[in-house]
Amino acid sequence: MRQITLLAMCGLFSSCWWISQPAKTFDEAPIPPCNPPVVSFSEIPVAQPVPGRDGFVFSPFGNRLVDCQGMASGTLVYDPYDTEEPRKRFRVP
Repeated sequence: MRQITLLAMCGLFSSCWWISQPAKTFDEAPIPPCNPPVVSFSEIPVAQPVPGRDGFVFSPFGNRLVDCQGMASGTLVYDPYDTEEPRKRFRVP
């Protein structure tokens, strides 16, 4: 009777995945947080409004048309045509 109980216990413990996992080590250096470059609010350019089209502006980076309808004046907007990191931002006039 004792053998059956012991075999059942061995089967139970061998199926536990955490027993067979190697011990974790914390010797690796932690990954530093990604901090974007600090830019003061006054250094961010202001887009130029498109005459006769409310809510549309010309991007200061490439002079392309950008839809900013419904955005408040002074809102920071990423240039949708800029795909490289760090992305360029401008302010809505």
